[in-house]
Amino acid sequence: MTTLYKKIDGVLHYWETWENADANEAYVHYGKIGEEGITETFDTSENTEYVNQIQKMMDNLDGYGEISDDDFQILLIEYLVDGFGTKED
Repeated sequence: MTTLYKKIDGVLHYWETWENADANEAYVHYGKIGEEGITETFDTSENTEYVNQIQKMMDNLDGYGEISDDDFQILLIEYLVDGFGTKED
């Protein structure tokens, strides 16, 4: 999986791609952080050009880049449950 980011007018955008060999599909997913985004699906079973298509898309991503692990922050959410909780918790 490759994930790239870019700030546009102060809003963080993402562009990511990954492959699901079991489903014979590759995906490109992009949009604004916090929104659903857009997903494009490529059939990998009979289409050997999908790698070139995705690479061309990546080549046109001006200003996008990776975020280092040091730039991430941890968000820990805790809440009280009665007893040991339930499966729904």
